[in-house]
Amino acid sequence: METRKHFDSVKVVDGVVFVREVIGQYDEEELISQFFVRRGIAPGEDISELPADIQAICSEAWTDEVVQNFKSQILKGK
Repeated sequence: METRKHFDSVKVVDGVVFVREVIGQYDEEELISQFFVRRGIAPGEDISELPADIQAICSEAWTDEVVQNFKSQILKGK
């Protein structure tokens, strides 16, 4: 049994990068089961553990202005 993971959906909304990861269980080449994990990645969040293509999308979306605006919104909410 082997677990394979990949991201199949990436969207950027107001600086937040939303991703959907597909996690599949395989017996040799036959897909046995799969499920999806969705999450939002906030501007400025640590992305060092993510694949390079997702990091590139985050870096492009997260200008200094976007990160500062996001942090300001968080502080206003407290």
